Amino acid sequence: MARDSKVAKACKAMKIYGISEETVKPVLKNLLNVFDNNWKFIEDDDYRALIDAIFDREDPKKRVLILRAPPPSSGKEWKHETARIQRDR
Repeated sequence: MARDSKVAKACKAMKIYGISEETVKPVLKNLLNVFDNNWKFIEDDDYRALIDAIFDREDPKKRVLILRAPPPSSGKEWKHETARIQRDR
């Protein structure tokens, strides 16, 4: 697959999460340098490395920790994830 189509596919995958192409491309370029142009590590787990790199790059003040409580009788632990704060302009 040509590099341009891989970039387009990565941008399309990030669009689902509300991440713009302008945000994706510089991070993707950096990851390609880190991984010596090996797409395998970037494409694995539905672009997990790319998503992580994008969130690591963003301002921590624009992130919020989301806690999800399990049902009280389940005996399971709390789950957490990080999300971006989106503000209306």
